[in-house]
This record gives sequence, C-alpha cells and structure tokens, in this order.
Amino acid sequence: MKEEIMVFILLSPIIIYLLFVILFKNFAIGFTIIMFMLPFENLLGTGESGSISRYLIILTGVGCFLQKSLVLNKLSIFKDPIFNLILTLIFWSFASILWSVSPETSLITTITLIGNFILFSIVFLSNRKWLSIYWISLLIGCTASVILGNFLARPEGLENNLDRFTTGGQDPNDLAGLLLIAFSVGVYVFYSQLKSKRSRLLMFFNLATILIGVLLTLSRTGLIAMVVPLSFLALRKFKKKYFYLIILLFTSILYILGMDTINEFLNLFISPLFSRFNQLDESQFALARWDIWLAAIEVIKHNFFLGVGAGALPYVIDDYSSVRLPRSTYNPEIGLVAHNIILSVWSEMGLIGITIFVTILFFGFQYTLNLSKKDPWGLGMLVSILVVFVMGTTLSWENKKILYILFGSICLLYESKKNYLDD
Repeated sequence: MKEEIMVFILLSPIIIYLLFVILFKNFAIGFTIIMFMLPFENLLGTGESGSISRYLIILTGVGCFLQKSLVLNKLSIFKDPIFNLILTLIFWSFASILWSVSPETSLITTITLIGNFILFSIVFLSNRKWLSIYWISLLIGCTASVILGNFLARPEGLENNLDRFTTGGQDPNDLAGLLLIAFSVGVYVFYSQLKSKRSRLLMFFNLATILIGVLLTLSRTGLIAMVVPLSFLALRKFKKKYFYLIILLFTSILYILGMDTINEFLNLFISPLFSRFNQLDESQFALARWDIWLAAIEVIKHNFFLGVGAGALPYVIDDYSSVRLPRSTYNPEIGLVAHNIILSVWSEMGLIGITIFVTILFFGFQYTLNLSKKDPWGLGMLVSILVVFVMGTTLSWENKKILYILFGSICLLYESKKNYLDD
C-alpha cells in the first residue's frame, strides 16, 4: 500500500498537468488516450464506480465543450442528421424508463448512450489530422493488447474457457469485431499512404498481429466478418495481371518448403477456430441462437410500438420463449440479449426506436459510399461499417463505443469534404 501511495505521489504532478491540458488546452489528447485504451478498457476498473475510461470520457467531453464553446454556434454539427438522430435516440431511450420492465437498467443504458454520444461529438468536433492520430492510437493499442493479452485479466464468465483469447475483460466476440475495424482502417487508410519501406513493414507487423488476434478469439462471427476487409483487398488486387497466379505459385512453393511448420501453425491457430464451427450442433449457446431470435420476435409482437425498455430485454426474454434458454454467461441471474442488433433495438425501444436507429445506419452508409469514391478514409470507413453490419447479425452491438466513434469519424470526413467543395 505504501508503494502504491508513493507511486501516486510521484505521478500526481504529471497527472494533474495532463488533466489541465485535456480540460483547457487540447481535448484531443484525452481522446487519443481513450482510443488506445479501447481494447483493454475493462481492465482499468475502479470498482462499482466505473472504469477509468468513463471519467476520461467525461473529462475529455467537458474539455471539448469548453474549448469549442465560443465557436459552437458557427459549426454545422447541429445540422447534421446523424447528430440529431443520435440525440433523438437518447431522448427516446430515456423516455422508455416510464414503461420499462426494468427502469434501473433502462437508465443505465441511457447513460451509456449519452457516453457514446459524447464520443461521437468529440470526434466530430476534431479535425482530420487528429482523426489520423486517434486511429493510429487504436492500432497501437490493439497490437499491444494482442501481444500482452495472455497476461491480462479475463472477463467474468470466461474463467474456465481458456481456449478463447481475450484482452482486459473484453468479450472475445466483441474483441474480434473491434480488431477487425482497426485492421480495416489500418489497411485501407494508412498502409496505402505509407511511402518508406520501414514504415510499411512496421504497419504490416501491426496488421498481422491484429489479424492473428482475431483468429485467436475463436469467434465464428469474427471469422465471417473477416471476409469483408479481405474481400475488398482481393478485389483491389484483381486488376493486377497474373496476381492470383503468382500468389498461387508462391503459396505452393512456401507450403512445399515449410510443410511441417505450416501444419503445426494450422493445428495451433486455425484448427480450434474451425472446430468451433463443427461444434455448432453441440454448443448450447449456438443451438439457442435461433430460439433467442424467435423469442425476441415474440417480444416485438407484443410490444411493437414502445418495446420493453432500453436494455431490458434480458429480463423478459425467457417469458416469450417456447423452449428453455440458457442463462447469461456473464450474469446467470438474468436472461440472454437478442444477439442481433435489429431485434435488440426493436424489442427494447419499439418501432420508434428501431426507425431512428436504422435511419442512423442508413445515413452512415450513405456518407461512406459517397466518401469512398475518392478518399481512402471513405473506403476504410465503408469496410468498417460493413464489418459492423456482419457483427450485428449475431451480436447486440448497438451500444458499442466503436460504433459511435465510427459515426463521428464518418461525419467529420463528410463535413470536411463538403467544406472543401464549398471553398
């Protein structure tokens, strides 16, 4: 205890200075730290009062407001449809507390949504230079978390499942999606713009490490979502003459020369992942996925317009299921989430909520399509959004931080493009 106090005393001047800078000088520094912490933020907990990242988000949000307050009335952020739609979703989530089957849960979900809105606004109010720094920070954080992952804590509910890789309390499936989004931005935004061989080699190491991390999570959804960035990469290379012939020849020679080593690698990393696909008919949760969706649809039928309250589906899903569903891995006292982003939002926030949410997705996708025609950032964001769509088919991703950071990045890029055309 004395050593911890001494460390805190020694570091306190640095911490105080950093907090002052974030609050009054440059909020972007705080957000850069947040991006670095994303892969292992749950490890930085402070008991029941929440994680360190929560306080850093609040501090950075206040700093952003103070530093931008003088020019807020001149900014077009308030005219952006995604900004207003997310704000409307927050109000609707808060209103759902009135009829929620679990008002406390709906309040917590609304607070989470407010935190995500702060993240969205901070990115939106930044500039392209800092946007690059943010995503590079995430890439470094993802690489570091994969390398150090086995030394970090495991999330509650996965203590006995040591085969699945995770970092700092992250659910393996959520981690796979986060890593894939970082990988997509790294490949399509940064790698293509690097000039020196040294920087390209360093970026290749980061991307390869992140991709290995995705495989180690043994996430079935992650493996399917991996097809998205790799497919775009293959399509870009398709125009090069004899590309596939050269790759096939190179792969054949490599396999012949290093057959034993490659077989050991496949057995160590790839076989466990594909064995999880083979075990679909044996996995209790995999078998229950269809039953969960059917139960969520029943919830929607009976609560079509208003839903059961933001975040409250796990408290009623068992009542609408015709079969016995397994309990939540992380909290056996409540039921499962919908494991589908559309069914989750609709069952919890009704027709109005899902209409708002789908409209947000529509504008985000429309923006990225427009940006992807000439801007490398646009292509990176488009691939990332498609990864979110794939992850959202079997996971409830509507409240993930990275989703709103993506929206903020897209809005910033789209706004900067409009300003450039106006000039």
